[in-house]
Amino acid sequence: MWFGIKFAKGGVDYLSVSKGGRFEDAKQPKIGEAVYPYTGESGYECMPTVLSDARGPFGRNVPLAAAIRRALRDAGHATPVVTSGSITTFEQAEGILEREADCVAAARQSLADPDWFRKIRLGLGHLVRRCEFTNYCEGLDQRHKQVTCKLWDRKLDPTEPTVRLASDGKRRLLPPSWTPPSADWRHRARRLLVGSACALRIVSDQWRDCSVTLFVEGRVSMALDRSAHHVHRLSRDR
Repeated sequence: MWFGIKFAKGGVDYLSVSKGGRFEDAKQPKIGEAVYPYTGESGYECMPTVLSDARGPFGRNVPLAAAIRRALRDAGHATPVVTSGSITTFEQAEGILEREADCVAAARQSLADPDWFRKIRLGLGHLVRRCEFTNYCEGLDQRHKQVTCKLWDRKLDPTEPTVRLASDGKRRLLPPSWTPPSADWRHRARRLLVGSACALRIVSDQWRDCSVTLFVEGRVSMALDRSAHHVHRLSRDR
């Protein structure tokens, strides 16, 4: 808190808050390898994975950023505070911005899907490629290899002869390009999903305000929220 207030008093444009990644608690490296700061307890706090404790991997740095922000405001400073660390959904980010930080940073999620901001803005949350937090990317960095994401680096299309490969020749360096669907998708009122007796009924012609009902075999009725990240079961009748 003390440092944050001093920085704000000194006139910094913003404070970006994260934690962890210390050399002091890093694991002993193998002979011939360098010490890597994300292998110890503090490293986990900086880049948590799905193999987590009861708190889970999401938003572990947010309380620290929120506490620093409160201290700044109590001291009369309006310096913006940036937080980061396992922030992957629009809902999560919006909740943080309401009360705990002024800006949200998302590194691994942006590596998994560089277009996720555009997809959310266009109401295409169901198309976001979500980070799985296995730290595949961190493992590459630890071995001083070019960093890519396991969700797309093996998707090598023969029709893309100009795709750049990593130095190992097995991985693409950039994710496949993404183009938003044509505008007429908003006005499709009904769509049949062949193969599982499922149908989506889109009631509105504007995605952000539509209600979507999913009917599946066994008469399970569900509703998808706006960003299609979550499925809420409305009723079940077997």
